[in-house]
Amino acid sequence: MKYIFLSLIFVSLNCFKAQQTAIDSLKIQCEYSLHYQTDSTDIHSKDNENFLLFIGKNKSLFLSTNKYKRDSIKNSYIKQSSIKMLDLTNFPKTAFPYKIVKDYVNNNILFYDDISAKLSVYYTEQPNLIWKISDETDKIANIDCNIAYTNYAGRVYKAWYATNILLPEGPYKFNGLPGLIIKIEDTKGYYKFELISIKDLSSYKKL
Repeated sequence: MKYIFLSLIFVSLNCFKAQQTAIDSLKIQCEYSLHYQTDSTDIHSKDNENFLLFIGKNKSLFLSTNKYKRDSIKNSYIKQSSIKMLDLTNFPKTAFPYKIVKDYVNNNILFYDDISAKLSVYYTEQPNLIWKISDETDKIANIDCNIAYTNYAGRVYKAWYATNILLPEGPYKFNGLPGLIIKIEDTKGYYKFELISIKDLSSYKKL
């Protein structure tokens, strides 16, 4: 795993530049709802937030819906050369200020995280998920799903994936199954991602 720490100014300029430049042809937009436990010792400490997964031909981008909205507003102000007038006080904040880019061509994952107001970090890693395909099947929102298991960050995750949606993608860093992940949760109930919408955007958007 390779870590690179960058100053806020350097990251801001490059992130905004990257967001204004198309990096891939966008095919699919998925929205997931994350339900999570904020305190591992308190089962009642529950919260939730929505995320977007943009799937292109060679790359995908995953980030919280609130971060996407806030970044879009920043970009708009930058294009108008009025960044000093930007005020995000009344816009929803995110508990997850990161972006994840999966690069299919180079077989790596790029993780960008704003770890503080003055410091950001990004690192690259190789996908190393080992999936155990189960004989179990289920149906979620009228979608036929197969089930698989994997270990990640010390937790066992159960994934429901749709074999009739031939996209080996999913939320966060999860990918590599023979179908789009519709739902994934760890077996102790700390984190659960569930698909809430999917759109075909291949005709009019760039990633």
